[in-house]
Amino acid sequence: MADTANQSYESRISVLEERGLALQRHVDDLDRLYMEKFKASETAVGAAITASDKQTAASFASSEKAITKAEEAQREYNVRSNEFRGQLDDQAKRLMPREEAQINFKAQDQKLESVKEFFNKEISSLRESRSEIGGREKAAASGQQSTHWLIGVVIGLVLGLAGLIAGYLKH
Repeated sequence: MADTANQSYESRISVLEERGLALQRHVDDLDRLYMEKFKASETAVGAAITASDKQTAASFASSEKAITKAEEAQREYNVRSNEFRGQLDDQAKRLMPREEAQINFKAQDQKLESVKEFFNKEISSLRESRSEIGGREKAAASGQQSTHWLIGVVIGLVLGLAGLIAGYLKH
């Protein structure tokens, strides 16, 4: 019986060893499978990182181009804006201030009024002197003299007005 028990014990051990070997093979197969999956995952992650790096680089390059274009557009706008400001500044420098123009107009108006008063007095004086002169000969001589004098006054008036107009145009 001892032999039977020994055989039974040995058969149990051999069964256990076989099962242990089968389990070891199964664990080895699982390890190999997990390692393959890990390597596949590692490859996929590496590919995803590479694709992400490429996409990031492309986005960065596009962003740089957009920034460069925006900066150039801003520079062009600034140049045009500065030119316009310069034109407005030049125009403002050439314009006469309103108060100064009003003072000049008022002075010219006063000069014109004084010239009108002078000519009105002269014309009035001419009329009086003409009405006082009696007689045909005296009237004829006086009329001729008055005509000459009137021509002189008219010429003076024309020259005075021309001077006023020239002075007015200067300002």
